[in-house]
Amino acid sequence: MTYRFALLTMILTAGCLDSGLGGPSAGTGDAQLAVLNALGTDDRVRFAIDGNDVAMPSAGTTISVAIAAGTHRLEVRALTSQTILASADFAVPGGGRRSAVVSGGTTPGIALLVASDTASLPPAAAAKVRVVHAVSGGPTFDSYLSLVGQPVDIGARFVSPFAYGVGQAPEFPGYAVRGPGTYQVTLKAPGSAAPAVLSDPFQMGAGQVFSVVLAKGVDGVLVLRVVRER
Repeated sequence: MTYRFALLTMILTAGCLDSGLGGPSAGTGDAQLAVLNALGTDDRVRFAIDGNDVAMPSAGTTISVAIAAGTHRLEVRALTSQTILASADFAVPGGGRRSAVVSGGTTPGIALLVASDTASLPPAAAAKVRVVHAVSGGPTFDSYLSLVGQPVDIGARFVSPFAYGVGQAPEFPGYAVRGPGTYQVTLKAPGSAAPAVLSDPFQMGAGQVFSVVLAKGVDGVLVLRVVRER
């Protein structure tokens, strides 16, 4: 499945928080913000919506925040100070949903990407997955999603070209539906047969939702980090 990528830069406001993997929040508001932690396991930061701190989910997981429709500001802050490491302004309509992907790390620097999202669930016996390119100015790849133990089919690209951002239009977030199983994402330079970046294998069960995020790891090395959304 192939998608054309374009970054959606938009804004939101603060509401209350519900812990968990992307489920509905118990807070007030008529829109939703999913916060995806694609940092390294040793990176610790704070996340704020319109100046109000929201607890960061643990690495590789997601929380969902209820917010009011409108324009808002997100900030990623240092853990023990008010230093702003990354920020974004964006907007969401009533009933809408956005993703805030926090990636990178303390060595290469923190990155914040705000993109379109959807709260729709996969079919009962399937899972949903997407790839997110969170490295501004980073190279463009072809991406492949394959079951572990099966060869990568170079004729069946998952997303091509895989460039900075996520989604195709304001309400299209780039998810694909797949059957349960253990998967791996492979990135290759256009026209190359050699893998450039590989994700760790990850198990997708029925009803689950995942994002696989291209980020900068230690010393700026490109890595794919798997984040469970639901």
